[in-house]
Amino acid sequence: MRHFLKNPFLPDSDLKEIIVGAAAEPFINDFNALGIKTTVGNSEKALQAPVRGHIDMSVMTFGSGLYYLSKTQRMIGEWIDSVGGKAVIADENLGYEYPLDVPFNCVIIGTDFICNSKTVSPQILGVAISKNLRIIDVKQGYTKCSLCPVRENAVITDDSGIEKALLKYGYDVLKVSKGSVRLNGFDYGFIGGCSAMISRDILLFLGNFEMHSDKDRIKAFLQNYGITPQSLNGDVLTDIGSIIPVSYTHLRAHETRED
Repeated sequence: MRHFLKNPFLPDSDLKEIIVGAAAEPFINDFNALGIKTTVGNSEKALQAPVRGHIDMSVMTFGSGLYYLSKTQRMIGEWIDSVGGKAVIADENLGYEYPLDVPFNCVIIGTDFICNSKTVSPQILGVAISKNLRIIDVKQGYTKCSLCPVRENAVITDDSGIEKALLKYGYDVLKVSKGSVRLNGFDYGFIGGCSAMISRDILLFLGNFEMHSDKDRIKAFLQNYGITPQSLNGDVLTDIGSIIPVSYTHLRAHETRED
């Protein structure tokens, strides 16, 4: 039996399975060494070359096993259905230019749906509304790329607009500078694309966390929540287009907490 994350980017214990894009392939062995099984999505030929292998451009999760995917990711959808989840192929066709490339680029944190309501998939937005999620509208269409949740009320972002919006809703927000994350083909990558919570108390960085210019501020922020930063390898921090969590290791009965 798979234990899908109720809170899609905040595992209550160790992540067991994730979905990644082709951009994550240099890190696959590192994920495996951590005991995390990876399923790799197809590249999106409709997108600009640097982000064709970014899974946050073509897959989003509401948590509890519900995923919305682009037409290119049908095989991922079939796998999700086969393991007890529910995959929905969204109506939208991805396009090369912004904002046609970002209909899946949104984030669920607790009961909040964070997105640019003008660029996110209307179908996905409609589902969020039907689930009575609180819609937090931001100007940044690359919402997931720019946002790393660490607790239900705490995030790291490199986007001033997201920072401003979430502060209004009572979030603890650490705003970090751009420029420490690599994304070949662009001047820089984004913090959300190079980091992810892989357990309740570990924030994993794709590359060497110590190479981030704000590493000391990030460490102090995470320490407030009992979280430790961990580098996946010694190379420069790399925006792989996020990871999409699937399942986590179930705790023993006397240890179980609510997700």
